[in-house]
Amino acid sequence: MRNRNIIIFGSIDWKTNWQSQHRLVSSLVSNSNKVLFIENTGIRNAKLSDFSRLLDRVKFRKKSIKGFNFLKDGINILSPIIIPMPFSFFFIKLNTFLLYNKLKQFIKYSKFNNPIIITFLPTPLVLNLFKKIEPQLLIYYCANEMQGIPNKINKKLNYYENKMFK
Repeated sequence: MRNRNIIIFGSIDWKTNWQSQHRLVSSLVSNSNKVLFIENTGIRNAKLSDFSRLLDRVKFRKKSIKGFNFLKDGINILSPIIIPMPFSFFFIKLNTFLLYNKLKQFIKYSKFNNPIIITFLPTPLVLNLFKKIEPQLLIYYCANEMQGIPNKINKKLNYYENKMFK
């Protein structure tokens, strides 16, 4: 795959330890693709223990241009500011609205037409964005076994994961 525009919904933040998501981005840009990597939008409600990670997100965002950091070789990072309640109907709608408008601006000004979406997250937010963006292709990269997540979240993820497979 060469000369494509690819949006990746990561399950990690970009500055974490080097993982398969980083390798995927590196491989894609080395083949003349442009990549927008969207940092983790979450699979559970935020907890007090997440405070330092959320603070890091805000610091990373302060160094950005409206949430975007443009790295070398066609790598773009988006640190979205969303409400961390991924299965609340109201916040799904609000987060979809906020993130879609941000993506729409990026697609327009960066000429990021006909993107391919690769997602590591089977969440309602990603599914909503997929429907709005209408990419050439949606790839669900099932890198983690969702069965290891606590039961209440697991049931919700299984539901959305099955929708993603369809």
